Amino acid sequence: MYCDTESTVLLGAVLSLLAVYPTALTAGGSVGLISDTLLDARPHCERGRQELWAAAGALLGAWLGAFVIPLDWDRDWQVWPVPCCAGAQLGSAAGRLLCGTRPSLRDDKAQ
Repeated sequence: MYCDTESTVLLGAVLSLLAVYPTALTAGGSVGLISDTLLDARPHCERGRQELWAAAGALLGAWLGAFVIPLDWDRDWQVWPVPCCAGAQLGSAAGRLLCGTRPSLRDDKAQ
């Protein structure tokens, strides 16, 4: 039996709070709009596009955060799921920042 069940549930909760919850608030709880935004990558509004980038950044950040776990440094921050949670939070923030700069880059090219 897996011994870190609580830690895994914690990581799932963090990813849900960073990815699904904001999208559900933006979509007004509509399951169709949530699935269009997250699963089909077809956001219904500009805010939905920001949530899509944040969700993708959170998942990518959690995945990248897992790379430090097998390193043999014996640090407190290296224990499961701390690096994945930290990576998810940093990835979500990076996704929001990248989404925020993308329209301005497109507008600069048009002028």
